[in-house]
Amino acid sequence: MARAPWYHWPVAGFAVLWYLAGALDYALTQFRVPQYLGQFTPDQQAYFTTMPAWVDGAWAVGVWIGLLGAVLLLLRNGAAGIVLAVASPGWPRLPSGSLSLRAAHGRGHRRDRGLDHGRRARGLVPGLPLRPRDADARGAGLKAVPAPGRLVRALALAVVTAGAAASEMPECRPMDLPVARVEAPPSQYSAFCERARRACDLLGASRLSWSPDLQETLAETNAEVNEAVRLVPDWENSGREELWSFPADGNGDCEDFALEKRRLLVAEGVPSAALTCAIAFHADLFLPHAVLLVETTAGTLVLDNLSDEVRCWDAVPYVFTRRERPDGRWTRFERP
Repeated sequence: MARAPWYHWPVAGFAVLWYLAGALDYALTQFRVPQYLGQFTPDQQAYFTTMPAWVDGAWAVGVWIGLLGAVLLLLRNGAAGIVLAVASPGWPRLPSGSLSLRAAHGRGHRRDRGLDHGRRARGLVPGLPLRPRDADARGAGLKAVPAPGRLVRALALAVVTAGAAASEMPECRPMDLPVARVEAPPSQYSAFCERARRACDLLGASRLSWSPDLQETLAETNAEVNEAVRLVPDWENSGREELWSFPADGNGDCEDFALEKRRLLVAEGVPSAALTCAIAFHADLFLPHAVLLVETTAGTLVLDNLSDEVRCWDAVPYVFTRRERPDGRWTRFERP
């Protein structure tokens, strides 16, 4: 083999680093790592969650096939040119989807409107495809996501649920924040309960016995709803500033994710009294948000549309302000 020209090594080395950065960004985005996605504004985050399947697929091709082509180029393999040509549909997404988006949008648009938590912190991270057996239980608001366009995310679901099934009891504890007072529910939640009374009846045991099966059910339901519901702010979806509801036509805000997850879990036989809604602020972004809490013997777990992972309440980047009680009233916590 002839000796490579002097410029081959810096060019090939740069190409490998370039595609490695894209691959890392793709993985962090697809697996919805909160610490990574938290650097983007809500509008930028919503861009990823509503990305068409063909764009997602082109991004994956550009990243992974491009990385292979860069390595072949570094090794001076003659197939490098062909492989890089195959990867070219994804080049507009490089050096990475989120990095280029940040550069394009700059600081983005941040607006603070009191309890408008659904419009901002809700959709940093979507989830994964629905299981066929949930087709009847998921509710009319959800719609299945085509499997071919979500192959990578389907693999991620397998990792999430397999880890949940094999895991030991999570290190957690009950939510024990100082209580300021017990008060009436938020007006938007009360309006939802007027329209769907049975959805607000919290019945049965208020604490669940933790088990690997329960952990798997929680993880699967959390991931499925995250994927099945498209993140759309209330003002765009319903024309109202704040509206708690089940997802309509596959669209929903952060509180809609929480309500739908509770509905699916109740359909699976989980007592609704152990499934309560909560309102919090993101500790870093200072953005209001809503999640579903699950009270278990292992502690208070969080089902969140920011992550497919089921985590302990004190392991998420939130400052909790209010939480629903099984008796229908809400607890307001003291300010930290």
